[in-house]
Amino acid sequence: ADKVRNGPGGGLDEKRGRVFFRQMLYAMSYLHSCNVVHRDVKTENFLLLGESGTPHGDIIKLCDFGTAVVLSPQQPRAMEKIGTLSYTAPEVYARKGATVRAD
Repeated sequence: ADKVRNGPGGGLDEKRGRVFFRQMLYAMSYLHSCNVVHRDVKTENFLLLGESGTPHGDIIKLCDFGTAVVLSPQQPRAMEKIGTLSYTAPEVYARKGATVRAD
C-alpha cells in the first residue's frame, strides 16, 4: 500500500494500474485454465512484489489458497460456503455451488 500511496502524484497512475490489473487477470485466468477455483479473491489476497527500478518492475502475486479447490468431472462445483462473506458470489449464497465463474 505504501508503494502505491507514495507513487507519483500520491497514488497509482492509470498506466501502472492497467499493468497491475492485467497481472491479476492473468493469475485468475491461469488458475481457471487448471480448473482451480480460489473462492476468496479479494484485493487483500494480491501481493505487490519487487522494486520499480528492477528489470521486470513490480509484480502482482495471488496468495491465500487455503480455500481453493480443484474441480473435476466428478466434482464440477464446490458446494461449501467458504471465503470472505462480502466477496462471495451470489450462486454460492444460493447453494448452487462455485465454478471458476464464481471467482
